[in-house]
Amino acid sequence: MPFDDIVDTLIRQPSSRWVGGYIVTAMMVLMCSAAAAFAVALFVSGDWRAALCAGAFSSWFLVLARYVWRDASARHGWRVGIGYDTIALDLPANRFLMTHAERVREHIPYSSIESIETRTEAWNSLGMTNIQRAYALRLRSGRLVRLGEDRALGTSLADQTVGGMVDKLILRSGLRLRDLGMVEAHARLLGIVHTSMPPWDSPGISKDSTAKAWQRVEFTGTLAGLVTALAIAALVLG
Repeated sequence: MPFDDIVDTLIRQPSSRWVGGYIVTAMMVLMCSAAAAFAVALFVSGDWRAALCAGAFSSWFLVLARYVWRDASARHGWRVGIGYDTIALDLPANRFLMTHAERVREHIPYSSIESIETRTEAWNSLGMTNIQRAYALRLRSGRLVRLGEDRALGTSLADQTVGGMVDKLILRSGLRLRDLGMVEAHARLLGIVHTSMPPWDSPGISKDSTAKAWQRVEFTGTLAGLVTALAIAALVLG
């Protein structure tokens, strides 16, 4: 998709956001293969209970590997070009953590855009609260073009690439930003399975509930940092 002839600012996800994902995927595939081979060996030897456990372990790592690869490939392929009077989009289908969006490859004149819309999305899993912010273009035709999301907000792992792009787009185009507030999503196992995200036009939760969600995510960030520090200390002292 040509960008150079219509845009002067090209924004991509930093390589630090997706290279590690590919490496982790490769490691998980190796672990999955090793566990599968071990399961077969146990089954042949007659220990079917242990074989079943090893097989379940292999299947779980296969699910995780697919999840990590999906996220890394989406980050790798995400591109937005900002021009004088046009935005160029090359957006992978898997650019959202918990929902599916269609692949977008097109140029959209600023004159066709009504506004930029955003909302924060809070979800709980394994006793931890996570908050992400999604962005979309609302066209004058009524069509919604979902751009992407910034994740792990309120923590040291926050990714704000999409928000930074939107800031540049507003500065260049003069479009207005419409904040839809916060919605609550439902997820299991860190958003990998059994996810449920409210429709885009769903009303936001109350200000009190929003404040409580930010308080919970602050605790989550503190807990994650403590666990990481303890793990490092255990490795050093062990």
